[in-house]
Amino acid sequence: MAIDDQGNSPKSIMASLKEIAATVNTEALEPKEQLQVEIGEISEAGYCAGWTRDIEFYLWKIVLDGSETEFGIKTITTQEIANLRTLAEQSGGWWHWSDKENKSVFITLDEWQEIYQQFS
Repeated sequence: MAIDDQGNSPKSIMASLKEIAATVNTEALEPKEQLQVEIGEISEAGYCAGWTRDIEFYLWKIVLDGSETEFGIKTITTQEIANLRTLAEQSGGWWHWSDKENKSVFITLDEWQEIYQQFS
């Protein structure tokens, strides 16, 4: 069962992420699922939101820069940044919010690079 199939709202996605995190060691998840959990946890810790608007772009910029930074009420550490980078490499992709599907979707790194360049 993919965690992004549980519902379409950020609230239902976050509920699924919390359920998984509470019952499963996130390190036992596939890298792409673990990546989604990590993004959601950073969003929740920084802004109390399951998927902060444009978080995927903000986090990708941080992954590229590699420097610790403030995100709302949270400091994203260099360890978290390294973890996001590793998970992206292992999974071969990145999570992106799809307005069309009204949920986060996993896309390849090549697709993500195109989207990220257009956003930048």
